[in-house]
Amino acid sequence: IGVKIAGYTGALLFFLIYLAVLPSEHNPIFDEHIIHALIAIGFTFVPSGDWLGFGAWWAKRDIVKRFPILK
Repeated sequence: IGVKIAGYTGALLFFLIYLAVLPSEHNPIFDEHIIHALIAIGFTFVPSGDWLGFGAWWAKRDIVKRFPILK
């Protein structure tokens, strides 16, 4: 429940942390914060809650059908 919201906000958090340490001492393209942000966004595309958790039950609720971002 809430994996999409957590993925997007987690990616935003990692990106803001990346911006806080500019200019980077290391490679600015393959910085660990950018890699972690991409992984957090990747979590939003995987229906992990349907396999293990309350995702299938949550998807049947009326509010989730009305607002798919909550899935």
